[in-house]
Amino acid sequence: MGLTVDDLSVGVATSTLSVGNIEYYLQLYAGIAFSSVTTGFGSGDIFTYLEKDQLYYFRISDTNYAAIVISGGQVNADGTYTVHYKFDGDTDNTRNFTVTLRPVIKGYDTVYQFISNVAD
Repeated sequence: MGLTVDDLSVGVATSTLSVGNIEYYLQLYAGIAFSSVTTGFGSGDIFTYLEKDQLYYFRISDTNYAAIVISGGQVNADGTYTVHYKFDGDTDNTRNFTVTLRPVIKGYDTVYQFISNVAD
């Protein structure tokens, strides 16, 4: 019989994304195709696909909220941006991260594609 929407929404809010929405988002913010993503989209992963609806379902919760503290950043010679941060409340102060972003002009707007996000 397979999963239904009711199976996915027990006690938490559930939202949906179409394959087209996911493809657009990945192209815009990561510069990659949905077909190149190999994890997170299987049954029981972050997203669950229901063939009948042709939609990916995911649960929405405030438990994934994480505040960060930005400690610095710079514009690199190649035009990318590097931002250094750590998670707010990290009591041992040893977990520092660096995200690198590429500005991309889309019409009249600038969006920022994630190039990398790594622990230092």
